Amino acid sequence: NGLANAGYMWECPDLFPLADTHLLICCPQGLGREAQRFLNTYPAVWMAGRFDAEHGIFDHGPLHELDSGFEFYAPQTMQADDGRRLLVGWMGVPDGDEMHQPTRAQGWIHQTTCVRELEWQAGTLYQ
Repeated sequence: NGLANAGYMWECPDLFPLADTHLLICCPQGLGREAQRFLNTYPAVWMAGRFDAEHGIFDHGPLHELDSGFEFYAPQTMQADDGRRLLVGWMGVPDGDEMHQPTRAQGWIHQTTCVRELEWQAGTLYQ
């Protein structure tokens, strides 16, 4: 769909409706770094568009970074009973400096993020 810089593999895809659009969240590997975007080893991105389930087509816009921090990976969403779309990610990045993390001495490493609520307003994703 016209994405020139989209990496070679998309991990952890999550496609869902939100308000009047569909969103796809994923973590592209091999995505080229830019001056102000995609600086994480494996960025988390989102695209908005329309999903046609009958034909398996997702007509979408450009990639947008979901979180530009260096420890955010593999986000997934769920829908709460009241209809809100909630997101949680992994505060950790594979292939990082896991062996040098100070928490390894206590027998643990990484954790999940705080839960975020997603909203779609006027063509923009808010967290």
